[in-house]
Amino acid sequence: MNLMNIEISLALTAAEQQNQQRRNLRNSRSRGQTELNLIDGITSYLHTTAAAVTTTTTAPSFANEFSTNEQSCFSEIILTNNNFYDIDFGPVESIVDETESVDIADCQINDDYLTLLNELSLSCGSHNSAFLHSYTNITQSQFCTNLLRIFRDANICKAYSAKILQLINVALPHPNNLPTSLNALLTYMQVENLFFKRRICLSCKCDIKYTTKECLQCHSSDKMNFADVFDTDFTKCFSDIVERNAANIIQYRQKIMTGQNNENNDIPFQNIYQCFLKTVIHQPFISVILHLDGIGLGKSNKLTLWILSCMIVELPPHLRNKRQNMIPLSSWISSREPIIDIWLSECIRYLRNFKSSGFLIHGYQRWFIYFIGVIADCPAMKLVLNHIGHNGYYSCWYCKVSGIHTLNKRQYHFEEVPIMRTVDTYMSESAEAEKTGENIHGHLGTSILHQILDVPLPQSIIMDYMHITLLRHARCVVLQLYASIKPKQRIELDNILRHQRFPHTFNRKMRGIKDTHIKATEMKNLLFYGLLPSFYSYIAIEKVAHITLFICAIRMLHGEKLFGSETGVLAHQLLVAYYKDHTKHYHGLENLVLHLHIHFASRYEKYGSLNYTNCFGQESFLGAFSKNKHGTRHWGDLLMHYFNIDFALQNKNIEHTANNFNMTEGPFDASPKSINIVEKLIMWHEHERGCNQATTCTKIYNRCIINGTMYHSLGYTKRQSTMSYFVKYTNNDHSILFGSIELFFKYKDFNFALINHHINQKLFSDIFSSTSYHSLLSKCINSYYYILQSKASLCHYVPVHHILNLCVVFEKENFIIVTPISRGYEHDEVVPNLKL
Repeated sequence: MNLMNIEISLALTAAEQQNQQRRNLRNSRSRGQTELNLIDGITSYLHTTAAAVTTTTTAPSFANEFSTNEQSCFSEIILTNNNFYDIDFGPVESIVDETESVDIADCQINDDYLTLLNELSLSCGSHNSAFLHSYTNITQSQFCTNLLRIFRDANICKAYSAKILQLINVALPHPNNLPTSLNALLTYMQVENLFFKRRICLSCKCDIKYTTKECLQCHSSDKMNFADVFDTDFTKCFSDIVERNAANIIQYRQKIMTGQNNENNDIPFQNIYQCFLKTVIHQPFISVILHLDGIGLGKSNKLTLWILSCMIVELPPHLRNKRQNMIPLSSWISSREPIIDIWLSECIRYLRNFKSSGFLIHGYQRWFIYFIGVIADCPAMKLVLNHIGHNGYYSCWYCKVSGIHTLNKRQYHFEEVPIMRTVDTYMSESAEAEKTGENIHGHLGTSILHQILDVPLPQSIIMDYMHITLLRHARCVVLQLYASIKPKQRIELDNILRHQRFPHTFNRKMRGIKDTHIKATEMKNLLFYGLLPSFYSYIAIEKVAHITLFICAIRMLHGEKLFGSETGVLAHQLLVAYYKDHTKHYHGLENLVLHLHIHFASRYEKYGSLNYTNCFGQESFLGAFSKNKHGTRHWGDLLMHYFNIDFALQNKNIEHTANNFNMTEGPFDASPKSINIVEKLIMWHEHERGCNQATTCTKIYNRCIINGTMYHSLGYTKRQSTMSYFVKYTNNDHSILFGSIELFFKYKDFNFALINHHINQKLFSDIFSSTSYHSLLSKCINSYYYILQSKASLCHYVPVHHILNLCVVFEKENFIIVTPISRGYEHDEVVPNLKL
């Protein structure tokens, strides 16, 4: 039995070998025929060209017969042949030998042709040196750029990047143009070092060699006493960033000069910038706002990263908040809080020289730079202003409110007319504090920024509303409100918040109040949209009305001028009423962050809406910057190394396929639904347009882009849990209406939306009719929150340009509460990929 199995196995093996030989012979004949077809083309081309050039009695070498230009042209002809990349010119002779049995009498090959083929293959490689290798149409630049992007997107460390590069190099045909090492790849990609590094001994406050492990002056070898500082090459950074954004800067500056596009209340259209323009000497120029903040680098150590960065004000808002357009000026890495004077002394000195010299773009056009503001959270602002902290007397940067110390807290009770700090008093008091070393109304000395700011302090101080409002005051207020309701209601409330639906433009939604590590974006969504509709049925109505003052005021200051020139004044009235009665509803929260809200309205008039201060964008930049590290050592060098790579990649004008979507205005994503089954649309088509050819002149769509924002319809099945179909729109009478989009359709050259209209049930201000804040809230609350019938009653056929905004919908038992989203350009509000 075993012998029979062995014989069967041997027979199967022999049969498989014969089949493999037949397949090999068939493949070799196919390759040989391909070569011969190519040679036929070459032969006819050579005879034609040779006859046109010269005739000789002897047969000269074809390599000598052709000029360099003709060989290059011939190489291009071969390269454009699709079969070229499947042909290996090396084994031509062996292929022909293996196929001698084939009848190829009319296609005889001589040595001259083979010599020519070899020379042409070599000339193809030299002529197209930009290709990765001779058998592909992918260029060296494309492959290296995409490879480096993959390394960065995958967050692969340097060691494994080198191994992957080596593996790819082994697999590629040789010779090839792929760099053989990671350093060679970075050199080819023109990755330059953008930082000058130095090390500071914090014990003796002097610079030491970066490679040293011991301070030669104080003989300290403790790493905790060292700080690494990385100052940026300003000329390179500003030149490249301004050069790649020059067209957008110039275009937006034209709008600034003519006063266009001020409906969103951006920084360049406000008082500070307009006054600054009158003092500008050098043209062309950019103005920047400084940003200072810090972040922890690891959980196993106390290392922190502090970055002084800036944003370009003349960039349009949608470009200003992008990470690639933010410039780090200097970085501090240490386990201790930065000492501003010794950290930024070199940076400020370089910036002063940089202001006077300017920088070149395109190699010949000189631009200049101005500094018009600084923004930071309270701890960082204390450092950079050389001012007392939030737990000391006179800690406000704008006024001289001293505060009182009670219950181990510094509290700032409301004052009707506080004494404001002026430019002159700010300079004189800070100079006196610098001279005497004493605390003069909160000043501990002169700020290092005095040397470069073109708008004097305190006018150039901008509050970071992300930290002051969202992460501090709003968070504390919400926690006290949450603690005042019953435990069972807390669980119910948390579930409502977690399952609330938002438009698809929201990357983060809302979390439960009891959850820890709530992000600023989640707190903003809770404060702007979810707090009032969710909490009002759980707590006393007077307390709800009081927090509504704060919500409406912040929403006014955050977005567009909904109430025209009175927006800032009305917001200030709401904040004053909120501040006055704060102790009636909350305990121990009259701290510095609450007091700073009194100055929000004046900052609004000087620098515009809160969402243009770029707090979220700068925080995102800092977080992304701090994550570019591996291992446990040399984090500073790694952070700068990866930033150098990212900066070089941004200068490459290669678009990502994933982000290459069409932002053309109008409907798209055609629906398979036939118009014949949409009775509403057929009736409208017949009665309103008087046309009986609905199927030929009307087409249905699922989605539409309006003013750069994508809207969904109920027919879009991939929307999942998002709600991007409920909108705020207007009719021909300019009335504000709300409804859900059933579908989009194109009638001839006109775009429409079929909207199921929800009728207003009552005014939202009626809820607060019994409170002491009703008269004040009725001026604004009905522009932010609407109570509608839960079921649609009418259908409207609306031109798509009448659709104004997306909405957040809160479903109740017999009605729905609707609030339009706050328009802005903050980090979380992005347009997703349209290829979903």
